[in-house]
Amino acid sequence: MGVTDRYGIYAVHLNATLCGGITEVDDAYESTIRGEPRSGEALARFLSLVAQTARVGFSSEAIKTILDTIATTDGGLPLKYSNLASTVWANGLRVYWQKYLAGGSRDPASVHIKDTITAGIIALQRLSCQHQGDAVAEVEAVCGWDGSNDLIARTFNVALPAAPTDGDRFTLIDGYNTIGGIAFGQLRSLEIGFGFGIEREGSGSDVAEKFVTIKTIAPTITLRGIDPSLYAAAKIPTVGLNCTHANTKLYLRKRAAGGSFVANGTAQHISVTADGMAKVGQIGRGSGQDASEIVAVLQCRYDGSNAPMIFNTATAIS
Repeated sequence: MGVTDRYGIYAVHLNATLCGGITEVDDAYESTIRGEPRSGEALARFLSLVAQTARVGFSSEAIKTILDTIATTDGGLPLKYSNLASTVWANGLRVYWQKYLAGGSRDPASVHIKDTITAGIIALQRLSCQHQGDAVAEVEAVCGWDGSNDLIARTFNVALPAAPTDGDRFTLIDGYNTIGGIAFGQLRSLEIGFGFGIEREGSGSDVAEKFVTIKTIAPTITLRGIDPSLYAAAKIPTVGLNCTHANTKLYLRKRAAGGSFVANGTAQHISVTADGMAKVGQIGRGSGQDASEIVAVLQCRYDGSNAPMIFNTATAIS
């Protein structure tokens, strides 16, 4: 019997905002079924579902859309997560799977799949970029139970939304990045970990937990470069380097469609400032004829008024 149906990734609706640039999607359930043998028997006679959790993860190169859309003011601090059960996110998170067309490309009819999550927390977990690569955001939704619907509610035979705008790509730049007032040159990769510790809690032996909360937030920024002189008493010393929003700023440069880069003076790039303490972990690592690498990690903190990391998605590079 031949294969008749195939589905692949499409776009993701972040509430009312359609996000393109999708590179990967992962919808997953984890279920606990209890069934131990009793009365000395070898086989279990009774099985029961006692716990079930779900998560939805996706990666996208549309990092401006994600940074602008997934954000909650928590205690006066803008943080990169959102409450899926809030009235602000009334439409929840919707993931689309498009049907492939046998003998063609993609099916134009209303024959696709939509997964909807309306309770829980959606948060940025990681933002990374490599030399000559495009920055990618990794997002995770930890699903909660609204008391009636499936954690991930699936609908068949839906129409796809109009194709998402997919014209933004961002990458690294040299000569403008500073941490603790020290220029970090010859940058080869940048990784921002948002550090959300999200946990579920329940009661009454409900199979799925209704209460999803953030218990800890520990953001970090990791920079990998090939300038070994950065490990020095006058730069990043052994005891570490104090960093503030005033002296720490990193950029992601926007690529120009059909060209190379958008001009530095155009306010279309992305920047992040941070407060914390930078330390050098790896001070040298070489292989073959490759340049020795140095890795610095900036552990972020709350300065009492500003978020540990502050993003600007419409800034000029200077």
